[in-house]
Amino acid sequence: MWQGVYTEAQAARGQAAYETHCGRCHREDLAGYNSILKGSRFMQKFRESSLDLLFDKTKTTMPRGAPASLGDTTYLDIVTYLLKENDFPSGAQELRLEDLPRTQLVGKEGPEPVPDVSLVRVVGCLTTSPSDSAWMMTHSTDPVRTGNPQPAPGEKEAAERVALGAKTYRLLTSAAYKPELYQGHKVEVRGFLIRRPVEDRLNITSLETLDPNCGE
Repeated sequence: MWQGVYTEAQAARGQAAYETHCGRCHREDLAGYNSILKGSRFMQKFRESSLDLLFDKTKTTMPRGAPASLGDTTYLDIVTYLLKENDFPSGAQELRLEDLPRTQLVGKEGPEPVPDVSLVRVVGCLTTSPSDSAWMMTHSTDPVRTGNPQPAPGEKEAAERVALGAKTYRLLTSAAYKPELYQGHKVEVRGFLIRRPVEDRLNITSLETLDPNCGE
């Protein structure tokens, strides 16, 4: 991000599109809705995620009453304008759609832990706690921010290739997810991250089995 992932010309197109389609609600100075698109609130909402989260959020919600109506190129231009207004530098190459998933939005000081109450996805081994039989994930990956509470078609194959990690999470779940069917499996869980001093928790929104043998 801090080496420049868009051009000045691209951000200028994005500004024109923003002023036409977004400025009425979000204001020309991006101060609308308590400055959700600028400064600390913007960073809190989108940091530690790839740029496709910002792109998808913009495309699926804007303009108000007509989401996904502008075309991918226009949404991409608007994203670069938001980056410029949040002091991310321009560079020599335009931002492309294929760049979004591999470009991480981080602060100038570098990566930080994913914020509390972020929607995340993790991969790990589903088991129960020996002390109170609560559902847990062990040997799990670090949390990765996502904009989708449910996995999209095709994402399962990518999750199957993810290596296990060293994290442990307590799951806040319900009988609707039937975790007992997947005990001992390698699974992907999505949910809201709840940070606690002793152990992090996940208030889950999806539970998908990836492999019946976790191979811890």
